[in-house]
Amino acid sequence: MSSLPPGLIPNAFNLPTGITISKDFFIASLTLAFWEILILTPKLLQLATSRREWPALKILVIILLLLLFPQCITLAIATYDSRLPRNFCHRFYLFEPIWSACVLALCSVVHIIRLTAVYDRSRRILCSMSAFGVVQVILTAACSAFFRPLPLLEGQGCVTVPKANWVGTFWVVVFGFYLTSFALALTRALQSLQLRRVPLVKLIYRDSLQLYLGIAIMNVVNVALCFALPFDIERFAVKTVANMMTTVVTTTFTVRIILAAAERGSLGHGGVYYVGRPINVKTPVDIAPPSSTVFNLRPPTTAHDVSDEERAEDGKRWEATDTDDALPSVNKSMDHTSAEVDGSPQAPRLGGDEQQDEGLPVQVQVHVATELVIRDDRWQPV
Repeated sequence: MSSLPPGLIPNAFNLPTGITISKDFFIASLTLAFWEILILTPKLLQLATSRREWPALKILVIILLLLLFPQCITLAIATYDSRLPRNFCHRFYLFEPIWSACVLALCSVVHIIRLTAVYDRSRRILCSMSAFGVVQVILTAACSAFFRPLPLLEGQGCVTVPKANWVGTFWVVVFGFYLTSFALALTRALQSLQLRRVPLVKLIYRDSLQLYLGIAIMNVVNVALCFALPFDIERFAVKTVANMMTTVVTTTFTVRIILAAAERGSLGHGGVYYVGRPINVKTPVDIAPPSSTVFNLRPPTTAHDVSDEERAEDGKRWEATDTDDALPSVNKSMDHTSAEVDGSPQAPRLGGDEQQDEGLPVQVQVHVATELVIRDDRWQPV
């Protein structure tokens, strides 16, 4: 069977092999982008309506998702619409690098704010990562000017490519920033193990290390493809798809990092960082009306400091405080109804003598709606 004459094949289908592969794999990038947008939009709507406060992180992640959607729509139309004239491509080709640079810059700002909070608002982390982010913005803005439209026929769409391999510096600085971000997140997670030992899997999901690692790996692969492959039209497929996929993964994973932080508390000042309890925020035990329950609290003790007899006696006190007989003794001293989280090792005795021996249990009245679970390593119910 003989092939059709070139004039009978529409230009939209008469593409070089590399461009055909590029368009095919570009569909995979768009599918990933739209799937992530579909999954993340309800979560962002819940975040936007759950709290009245609007910290910087909350605003930035919403802007990121709003920027990603029109970028994917515009690139899809420019790549696959066969009715676009060639002069449109010469006006449009700078859209992709400039838009990607803006999205990645916002992602970097989100990482800076979050890592500063993870390191207890460290000015050293803030200044160093901010300087890195400024370098990223400058270099990506400069490299955006060195892209060009690929010379294709009418009806073959618009494809933007770099003018030379050195333009890959656009992605080198981005790769360096997010690799540093992953290293800082991993270092902080390992430091937290000195305060509280947790399983490795729980540590990874608690600190979103899998998301930091995914961003770093995607940027490493993208940079490797930018410089390792020869600069010719047959290699544009892999490079173009890798660039688009890197932008999508970096943006969506950054949004997921902040959503994970929002599940643990407020996003004000970068959010809180938990190691069983807040590290960079000192908050008292939340007290909510309307009913009253009495708990026995005692200062932390080691295993060899408490004998079996004391534990049995403490258990009896715990059972006794669940009855109504224990309430009058507590209500005598309503001015001491809560124990400070960051207080001294000796807690005040309520309804008793002014002096208290170290290690003795103390009765505290708290108001709870149904049940109060005190998640604190320094005061433990016995």
